[in-house]
Amino acid sequence: MAESSSRRLFIGNIPFTTTTESLSSFFADQGLKTVQNVTVAGDRSSGRSRGFAFINVDLSEEMKALSINGAELDSRPLKVAVATSTSTPRERPARTGEESEGAEKPRRRRNKRRTSKPAGETDASPSASPVANGDANAEGAPVATKPKNKRRRNRKPKKATEGAEGAAAAEGTAQERKPRERKPRQPRQPRTAEEGQEGTPREPREPRAPRVRKPAAPLVVSLKSTVPLVDIGANLCNKAFKKDLSEVIERAQEAGVKTMLLTGSSIDVTKESIALCQAHPGLFKCTAGVHPHHAKDFTAESIAALEQLALDPSVVAIGETGLDFNRNLSPREAQLECFQKQVDLACRLKKPLFVHERDAHADVMAILNQFAGRLPPVVIHCFTGTEEELSAYLAKGYFIGLTGFVGKKKRGEAVRGFLNKLPLEKMMLETDCPYMLGDDSRTDAFRSRNEPCTLPHVVEVIATTLGVPMETVATATTKTASKFFGL
Repeated sequence: MAESSSRRLFIGNIPFTTTTESLSSFFADQGLKTVQNVTVAGDRSSGRSRGFAFINVDLSEEMKALSINGAELDSRPLKVAVATSTSTPRERPARTGEESEGAEKPRRRRNKRRTSKPAGETDASPSASPVANGDANAEGAPVATKPKNKRRRNRKPKKATEGAEGAAAAEGTAQERKPRERKPRQPRQPRTAEEGQEGTPREPREPRAPRVRKPAAPLVVSLKSTVPLVDIGANLCNKAFKKDLSEVIERAQEAGVKTMLLTGSSIDVTKESIALCQAHPGLFKCTAGVHPHHAKDFTAESIAALEQLALDPSVVAIGETGLDFNRNLSPREAQLECFQKQVDLACRLKKPLFVHERDAHADVMAILNQFAGRLPPVVIHCFTGTEEELSAYLAKGYFIGLTGFVGKKKRGEAVRGFLNKLPLEKMMLETDCPYMLGDDSRTDAFRSRNEPCTLPHVVEVIATTLGVPMETVATATTKTASKFFGL
């Protein structure tokens, strides 16, 4: 995006747990398609955000972005305004020794006081010439003139002292100039009422009691499923779960989630997911892939590494892979190449394909059609598209993954409107945690982070929309996911 066609915006009052990915996802949810250069100001010591960020938007969406002012992000109203500076605040790097030595030092102001030139030299200025000064001997040899000194001080010449009288006078002057001895200042005594003064000395204040913070609301599972559920997309290797992953797992099992598929979004995340699966056998399975946001880092070695990781028994699908032309965190050419190579890998290994698509329906269909005839089962993860796109996916036999997006009052209204066009045998459920928290499952305890334990809320929204019992939706989706991934 060219600078001349973009606007830098200031985003204030953001939660301290906000990351670049979660803020980008929020603006994408608001319908902004040209958001780039999302920068969240962070504190190096604590790793948390400092409560503000900067983004770039196209001029065509400037008014739309400014209208988000007041919208709530994790129950905090955002402040959106045009940034007063085009640069992002950053720490000034320390100057190295070479830079300090080579840097040009400021010049000192020179004394412009003029001095008289020696005899035999002339000044080129007309004011210094004998003729200009009215000298009658201008025709002869050059005559040195005394320059004017505007700042000349009228000082009287000192008289030289001679003999014993001069020495005595000098000694007497030195004795007169001895510094005076100053007495130390005595400290002031406090005034009392007996001395006729008003008031008495202040007594020392008592120390204030330490401020006690209000304890955070406990995380409670508000809705449980009587039928075991399968969460086909959970980002539990995200840093949002590093402190309390064991409690997250306990709440998920309490809510009725029996199996969770950890999403592999990069080579490193895939390795972490495999390690977590090995630590919890029977509870976790995972995918192996590179997300389109990381396509810019995808190399020839990456596909070889993915193929080696996909041989692990914990890996049941290839992904998350696909195209994201909404945020464009990687160049489109890099996304297309990365997606095509991972589809080819899934065909060779005969493993299901876990596809991410955002504002790139036509290009995703074009690449998948290139592998027609040998394409493995495909699921469109976290579907947020239109009715026409849903029909196109179903016509190809692809499966659809639904998240808490269907539970959002405004943004999920369109999907709920044509949800009856999606057969239960083609439907699977996921939380995509810590993202995609539905409005129906948002409470004081779950303000800024989604968890697998909220999956029953997705079941409830779908069941209410279709007019069927929750058990019907839970049974059908669990059966479909178990068969699709071979659980």
